[in-house]
Amino acid sequence: MFFDKHFNLIFDINDDVETCVKPITRKFFEKYYKIFSELAGRFNNQVNSDECLLYDKTPILDLKDIAGEEKSREIIDEIVRITLISCSKSQKVKEPIPIDIALKKNILDEDDYSKALNVIVFFTVLLLIIPNKDEQGLNSFLKQALIRSTSLPYTDYLKSSEISKKEEITGRKTKIFSL
Repeated sequence: MFFDKHFNLIFDINDDVETCVKPITRKFFEKYYKIFSELAGRFNNQVNSDECLLYDKTPILDLKDIAGEEKSREIIDEIVRITLISCSKSQKVKEPIPIDIALKKNILDEDDYSKALNVIVFFTVLLLIIPNKDEQGLNSFLKQALIRSTSLPYTDYLKSSEISKKEEITGRKTKIFSL
């Protein structure tokens, strides 16, 4: 799991598919501020009370519980709109496509799609707590144990990750990321 220099969240959905999610806009955040605030509070309470925080299974349920069906659908639709996935094609090229198209083309199954949306909702809320969306803010955020970053924009990262994976197989270069 990575954040690139533009705060795009990048993570593997499965062995053949990874996703890139842009942060939500300030205008969108302001429109749904109360919902995001309550969701952040719920996640924080789960962590503080030693409840199990299933960031890949429950955030959509929490969102629907807080926002209701209609508002949660609006938020999920926006997240889907700003999410691209990249599919490995014969181990050579990755082609970014919208996540909803990947579901329609059966590149993702319902379980992978649901898992991806849950992770995205969780990290969307988490990113909202970073006051400055700059290098200092990113570095502060990345002090968390399981979060890594890359200084590359997503398209450059895609190109370099294919090179890294090929070189890792030959043993000349180790993989620089994992979660």
